[in-house]
Amino acid sequence: MKKTLYIVATKENKDGKKWACVIGLPSCYNLISAFTENTITANVCDTKKEAYDLMEFWNECFKKNGTLAY
Repeated sequence: MKKTLYIVATKENKDGKKWACVIGLPSCYNLISAFTENTITANVCDTKKEAYDLMEFWNECFKKNGTLAY
């Protein structure tokens, strides 16, 4: 089954720190159940390269402004 790639940014409850990750979900998956209440944003990506490039960019931005969780 083909998966759609999503780049997801999440905020941690305890300290407001953020992080981004890539997840692949089948097209029949319920998106609301896939993302937590801490999800800030979720974007669809056309390619694996695009997804990972965007994830690295977001995490670098979080790192530069001091909000990266991990």
